Amino acid sequence: MTADIVLWLDLAEANQQDEVSVRESVPPGAEILRLTEQGVTPCPEGTPTRWRPVLDAIDRLVRRARERERSSPGCRYWVTGRAGLPAFFHLGHRLSKMAAVTFVHQPRSGGAAISLPLDGQGPGGPSGGELAAPFFTRSPWPISRTEAPDPAALAVSSLQSISDSLIAKAFARQQRVPAAIVHGHAEARLDRSTMPVAMYELDELIRETCAAHPARDTLAVFVAGPTSLAFLVGNAINPRVCRDVQVFTFEGDRYTLAYELPYPPVPEHNVALWLGASPAGLPLLALDEEIRAIHLTHGGARVADRLPIVSIPAARPMDLLRELKNRSPGVVQFSGHGAAGGLTFQDDKGQRRPVEAADLVELFRLAGDPVRLVVIAACHSEAYAEALLAHVDCVIAMRGRVIDDDARRFATALYHSLAEGDSVQTAFDQARLAMRLERPASAATPAAADEAPRLRERDPGCASSLYLVRRP
Repeated sequence: MTADIVLWLDLAEANQQDEVSVRESVPPGAEILRLTEQGVTPCPEGTPTRWRPVLDAIDRLVRRARERERSSPGCRYWVTGRAGLPAFFHLGHRLSKMAAVTFVHQPRSGGAAISLPLDGQGPGGPSGGELAAPFFTRSPWPISRTEAPDPAALAVSSLQSISDSLIAKAFARQQRVPAAIVHGHAEARLDRSTMPVAMYELDELIRETCAAHPARDTLAVFVAGPTSLAFLVGNAINPRVCRDVQVFTFEGDRYTLAYELPYPPVPEHNVALWLGASPAGLPLLALDEEIRAIHLTHGGARVADRLPIVSIPAARPMDLLRELKNRSPGVVQFSGHGAAGGLTFQDDKGQRRPVEAADLVELFRLAGDPVRLVVIAACHSEAYAEALLAHVDCVIAMRGRVIDDDARRFATALYHSLAEGDSVQTAFDQARLAMRLERPASAATPAAADEAPRLRERDPGCASSLYLVRRP
């Protein structure tokens, strides 16, 4: 049975709808998840003095909704409420176009709510076909190309346009000058008939702006209009196309920087922690060869200092606890033997020392936010990857048996790609491809669906926007 989940951004104290009006606007029995239940306090107009607590709360809200979605695949999200435009932009970006969403606009002047399904399948509407009348007036169009390494500004507005002078003053406060300012302005509000064409035009506007400014150091986004427009712009930001996005918000008489994407911020440097264990009494693993190959390949990379690899051979359980505390790594890998119940480290005598899955999960819970990716290069380790996703963004684990040579090929390609600033998804895809390409022609090749390793994500699509280090 398909469920309905309401994401209610009830951050603004002023003109906030009550639960009765929200329930009247969504299907009966829909589950309501409120932003203020995620540890944030409402503020008068929904524009907080600090955006980070609000963005973190939105991320928690989305994770909670995704947990509900796992038990009811194909559920629809209903987005409503009143909050600052950056809050709706961030929610739109986090849900991405992988989710089925209906935006419920509650008019400030009262009256019936307006439901805006984001289900358009083509530029002309849900059924595709010819392009409908344009919604945005885009200028300049086409966009002139420039190789300037300065920021590119994109202003998207409805009813009330954004002046170039306001944008220039926002950059001046940062002691910067934009390479260009691109506008997309609509003289009307979004409604059910214009939503599909607006989505198509936003995608095109963002894609063409980025393509016309390939050397830009950031894409600065300014939005003026209803919350539904901010949600739609965030929904259209594709992390594969748009790197280093700045989101501005209007406060009083000026635009100020609210936050930046990728969020959380990507560090210039990070740490990868590799632990290996091949205790006596179990088949001997070629872990020395694996870490040697990783260091040789990684050491030759021009960005190796951006993601140094700390290796702990013959690893004990306390090594993991100590290094998580002392190093605060962004990625942790265990290479060794696995079983349904947990991982096999070794003790001071070289004998096996199992660590149960529950204790492994507790270790990463205590480690906190720094760990974003866990790699478990151990046979049959996918069984407990799900539990780890409660505390890290992504887990790479083995669905079945993995041979030493495959593990070595995969790991060397993975870390080289991560150190170059690729996303976790891109690094994983490249590592799997390298693993296949480097196999001897005579080696048996498993079907793609059965091949280890496997990437698991806490939220669908998050691996594509997760970076361990900034790209040089």
